[in-house]
Amino acid sequence: MSKGSLVIVGSGIRSISQFTLEAIVHIEKADKVFYCVTDPATAGYIAGKNANSVDLCVHYGNSKPREETYIEMAEVMLESVRTGLNVVGVFYGHPGGFVSPSRRALTIARSEGYKSLMLPGISAEDCLFADLLIDPSYPGLQTVEATDLMIRNRPLQTSSHVVIYQVGFMGQGDFNFKGIKNDKFHYLVQRLKMEYGVDHPIINYKAAVLPLAQSTIQRYTIGALSTADVQGTIDSTSTFYIPPKTLLPVTNLDIVADTFNVSHPIQFTHPPLWADPNMDIPSLYGVPENEVIARAESHTPPAEYQPYAATPAMQKLMEKLSLDPEYREKYLASPTTVTQSVEGLDKHEITALSRGDPALIHCTMCGADPNVSSTLNAHSPEFKPGESRESI
Repeated sequence: MSKGSLVIVGSGIRSISQFTLEAIVHIEKADKVFYCVTDPATAGYIAGKNANSVDLCVHYGNSKPREETYIEMAEVMLESVRTGLNVVGVFYGHPGGFVSPSRRALTIARSEGYKSLMLPGISAEDCLFADLLIDPSYPGLQTVEATDLMIRNRPLQTSSHVVIYQVGFMGQGDFNFKGIKNDKFHYLVQRLKMEYGVDHPIINYKAAVLPLAQSTIQRYTIGALSTADVQGTIDSTSTFYIPPKTLLPVTNLDIVADTFNVSHPIQFTHPPLWADPNMDIPSLYGVPENEVIARAESHTPPAEYQPYAATPAMQKLMEKLSLDPEYREKYLASPTTVTQSVEGLDKHEITALSRGDPALIHCTMCGADPNVSSTLNAHSPEFKPGESRESI
């Protein structure tokens, strides 16, 4: 493999606070850092973590096609990788979602034989889930990009949550520091009226960026999107959330009853928490919920429950493996050598770490019973439940 590497990380949406610990370590240890973020505090934070940092936003230009900018951003990172440097690229939000230069650079780096990696970050959609109490698993989620939705005439799943990105610059392929005219927005409004009707609710959501700010949650009807006042609130940071128009009924009751062992699964369906707070929402303390709460007082932990049981040495080692990529590479190259250098591990931890088996390590840290854990039973037959965990 060629010398030089590329790691792409996300800074999240909210200034500084949504960096992951893993991303920070990579920034600190990089030979060179390139970043494209939306607020100066985050830019300053990156520069403070690594003095050899470069702002990719200099590649934007008024009326310059975005695609040209993104190609330049990718290439400038690749040029440093090709000189043998360990490079980190930082992009706001999730670095793989609605981000072209990160994926282009990684794809090319891998094709040229360089080590490359993308780490996840918190996206605007993640912030939306938290602020609006959205569970994408119920009743399902569709995420689309506004322009792509229109030019491909993609079908909308109106029985699910729908999130539409980049509604503030419909059909705009270039960039302008003074802002972009959203003069194609009416096409999207027409489509939404056709799918949902003018009275269906919609939320114009803007995740908070600066630490002193609050997320913007503006509730409209789809019909109101045609008015100038409402359109004036929609900008490049806007993301639309549309609640379900209808919920699909449970139709295959035989499978549901067999899977959940209930005769009437409908009663276990949660009320729609995404509803407007001014609307009447079914009580969250119905008869089934109150019965569950009453029974909770008599609950005892099951025999199969295995609490955390690692030695301090094991915990410290796992933290270092999680947060120090160089040390992790050293361990992966020779698990036994690294394990033998650590004092304070018990014999079961030594066995698990020396084998480098993630499942075995997990079970060992929980003191798992091999009769319960088939994975541990297969790899560590010498483990005996209840045996002393004294370090050796």
